Amino acid sequence: MPVSTICKAALLMAIWYVLLPSPAQAYFDLGVGTYLVQMILAFLAAFWLSFRQSWIGKLPFMKQKQAKLENTSTEETVSEHPQT
Repeated sequence: MPVSTICKAALLMAIWYVLLPSPAQAYFDLGVGTYLVQMILAFLAAFWLSFRQSWIGKLPFMKQKQAKLENTSTEETVSEHPQT
């Protein structure tokens, strides 16, 4: 048998072994549901706070850049239409 066929067969058997369900011998007690809800809420709160903090740090820079853009557009408009 060629080596590539043996490797493919071994890989297929390894994937089958990993994906084959086995009995867990475990159960979910009553606290698991509330723990999962708590973990999801904690993740969402952490994501929201980190996103908010990152944008708070960038807002002054964005406002400065926007003010500069508004000033340059005002100057261009004035230079295009000189007063007589």
